[in-house]
Amino acid sequence: RVAPITGADAREMIRETKAFGMLEKFRGMPAADLEAIARVLTSVSALTQNHPEVREIDINPILLAGPLPVAVDALVTLEP
Repeated sequence: RVAPITGADAREMIRETKAFGMLEKFRGMPAADLEAIARVLTSVSALTQNHPEVREIDINPILLAGPLPVAVDALVTLEP
């Protein structure tokens, strides 16, 4: 999505992922903290709004380490 995004946008983005079914209770594991993931997404959105030199951010994947979301890999493209 294009920034800025709201919390509602972030939650919708999460529901649209192929992995959403595994974020709910799955194979005896507790449900993921979807609000924590949504906060990551809205924080990244705010980062781009506060730093116009950021042209693009790609984070893939975001894993859950217990209750905490962790960006495993990210690419930030800046304006020349």
